[in-house]
Amino acid sequence: MKALELTERFIRNVPLPAEGREEYPDTLVPRLVLRVSPSGAKSWSYTYDIKAKRYRLSFGEYPGVSLKLAREKAREARLAVQRRENPVEERKQEEREAEENGFSSCVSKYVERYAKPNQRSWKETERVLKGYVEPVWKDRPVKEI
Repeated sequence: MKALELTERFIRNVPLPAEGREEYPDTLVPRLVLRVSPSGAKSWSYTYDIKAKRYRLSFGEYPGVSLKLAREKAREARLAVQRRENPVEERKQEEREAEENGFSSCVSKYVERYAKPNQRSWKETERVLKGYVEPVWKDRPVKEI
């Protein structure tokens, strides 16, 4: 579809596609796209290329992420790409680190590596950690606790 200057009014009243996803590129911030689905969901994404590979960085759904905020995030992503960074890969790396260093992951590792080999009551330790402590701390990084 032809790029146009997106406005809050247009975004609120954009027609829903009958099927598939419709994309509306913004003229003020190149490669910023409003994606509209038949269900009425509207989300923001920014596309960029690195070494002949196309990436799509999602910013979230409208109205939770406003037009102004989406433009700011797209500009930040554009600057990162110009610095030869890859925002999508960085986000994936952060998620992997959070998963590996999150409290839930550490509980499982603790039970397998320490409690089982060293405690006769390891099942009780696991029950307490998973039943009472893990629901409170969830995937919070262990370094923050």
